[in-house]
Amino acid sequence: MDGVEFGATGWGGSWIESDSNIFAEAEVKGLGAAAEYDGFDGLHMSLVTKSGGNTLDGMLQFNYESFSWQQENIDRSDPFYELISVSPKESLIYGSFLIGGPIAKDKIWFFGSGTFRKFGYERTSEGGPAKYYKYLPTGILKFTLQPATSTRLSAYFVMDYFSMDRMDQSLYRPYEATAWDHSPSWVSNISLLHSFSDKTFIDVTLGYSQMTWSTGGYSDEPGRIDDSTGIRSVNYSFRIEEHSPRYAANATLSHHADDFITGSHDFKFGLEVEQISSSWDIQYSGGYYYRDNVEFYGYSYDYAYTWGEDINPKGVRVSVFVQDAWNIGNLTINPGIRFNSYRGTFKTSDEVFKTNGFAPRLGITWDVFGDHKTALKAHYGRFYDKFTTGHFDDAAAGEKDWVMYEVMPDGSKVEIYRDPFTNPTTIDADIKFPSLDQFSFGIERELMADTSIALSLVWKRWYNSISRVNLGEVFTLTDFTFTDEQGQSQTWDIYDRTTSATSFLVANPRSGLTPYIERESKQTYLGFIAEFEKRFSDNWMLNASYSYGLSKSWPTGTNPNSLIDFDRWGGAPVAYPFHIFKMYGTFIVPWNIKLSPTFSWRSTFGGRGEGDGRWEAWVRAPVGGNPSVDIETPNVNKIPDYIALDLRIFKSFQIKGDLRLEGYLDIYNIFNRQRASDVQDQLTNIDFGKATRVNYGREFRLGVRFYF
Repeated sequence: MDGVEFGATGWGGSWIESDSNIFAEAEVKGLGAAAEYDGFDGLHMSLVTKSGGNTLDGMLQFNYESFSWQQENIDRSDPFYELISVSPKESLIYGSFLIGGPIAKDKIWFFGSGTFRKFGYERTSEGGPAKYYKYLPTGILKFTLQPATSTRLSAYFVMDYFSMDRMDQSLYRPYEATAWDHSPSWVSNISLLHSFSDKTFIDVTLGYSQMTWSTGGYSDEPGRIDDSTGIRSVNYSFRIEEHSPRYAANATLSHHADDFITGSHDFKFGLEVEQISSSWDIQYSGGYYYRDNVEFYGYSYDYAYTWGEDINPKGVRVSVFVQDAWNIGNLTINPGIRFNSYRGTFKTSDEVFKTNGFAPRLGITWDVFGDHKTALKAHYGRFYDKFTTGHFDDAAAGEKDWVMYEVMPDGSKVEIYRDPFTNPTTIDADIKFPSLDQFSFGIERELMADTSIALSLVWKRWYNSISRVNLGEVFTLTDFTFTDEQGQSQTWDIYDRTTSATSFLVANPRSGLTPYIERESKQTYLGFIAEFEKRFSDNWMLNASYSYGLSKSWPTGTNPNSLIDFDRWGGAPVAYPFHIFKMYGTFIVPWNIKLSPTFSWRSTFGGRGEGDGRWEAWVRAPVGGNPSVDIETPNVNKIPDYIALDLRIFKSFQIKGDLRLEGYLDIYNIFNRQRASDVQDQLTNIDFGKATRVNYGREFRLGVRFYF
């Protein structure tokens, strides 16, 4: 956001939920990104906030949606959906204002916005339908100063306050086991843009962001889950406090040079410095977590667990880059190089995370016929992961042992398994930061005025995943017996840990690091993208795209049972193919009404936790830690594809001068298509094979905007 990264420092995800109305533009980079972009493996989005101008302008907006404005989309005659007592619904009350203008004309401007959103959710819950709400006030205040025509200063402060109570009530989470979440976050920024000449300028940004996450249950009692039904009870399982401050300083110098060596050049030099920290305090509610009615060989067992951590890792990243856009006739060459230096330290440990990495980039664009209508593009780049404390915080020395107990009939606990995380954890001195190499090739062709097509092929290979490796633990190959879906008894091999780790190492897994690791991490992706674009002219525009992707991954053996699974399913990497087709447009029809439809089709893809549509049955194994074991071939079960047609109907009314009123109606899931988004995949659960979550039915939302 205006040059300031605002992802959570511990795990990298975007946490702040600013109102989209505060942004003037959004730049998306993916294939062919230059050296100034890093810290992503898919897309990089840069958001630019609005600024005030020499006239006082503003907008008021109100959106509304009621639970009753949505339609049932569940086929009650289908036993697959019999657990869903009510189609999920949502409601919305949204109010927003924006205002901007001059404080001193041609010198100082301001921009401000405030938004309030109340989201409502209705879900199937244990005992019947349940409703809960999310409250999200957000705001921005920004000032811009131009002391000279060559210099511009700006500063802003953005905040939001995420607040939910009794959240995530669902089929398996009744009212008593829900949580509260009250988490304020903010981003601030000071930036300077100075032009030395019409060919040279510098951009300097100082930023600070703070993400917080505060959540927990409503009592001091331990949470419980019934393994045979999946239903939670008594209390929410965790109490979590996270604070993630980030300080950043970025500077870029840009210079245009004509007739330097050969052709023209657009050089950019950059320096980035950021300091991050992440304070985590995670504990089980009441000190324990209980799992009841776990069945093995016809007997039922109850277990209890203890664990927690209180850590505060800190990190510093320093990056420098240089890049060029070199134009030689019909050819544009985009060379670049980036150097990243990463450091991590801890309050409670003397360990130091220390590694560096170079990221070369090279892009070539050829205007084939010299008429700017046909372009061939090729690009190679190395990209590094976003820097987070999660890459090294396992060495923070503030984590408790994970201990598993069997609960006896009299309520006493007998320890049966322990992961000794309090034992020493060191960081490999030769550790490398996770990265990927990306190759892409494409062609773009202008078919006629405002109309073009583009085809792209991309290949990616990930390197150097980081894991906490257990050193010294010993496994024994044994077997266990279970009853499969057809009622047949099966006996499979499994590793049972007989000696726990004496120490841990944060490292890139590689062959020979332990007796069980067979290879370094490996993941690949092959993708194809086709896009048609008709830019807005003659009262209409249209964009249509199709994507195909195939990702593959190989286990390393840090968990030796992953190698058994790998061999069991043929010794080949699990492949997750997917297809995505999307089409959207805007059409102006009589009475100056705008129709903006969006059609999306997405095939199911990914395995458990990696996608949204394929799943395998699993059971618990009666060995140390009760690991879960997939008992079906990967990708064997498939949830229906995602298919949706949405529509916005928009009409604007000019009142007088700058006064304008706009109204719009949004219709989502016009087909009212039903689709499961989650399935109970634990074989021993009484609901096995049935849908546990479904998509929203057809819904309507109204909105108005008033401009002044």
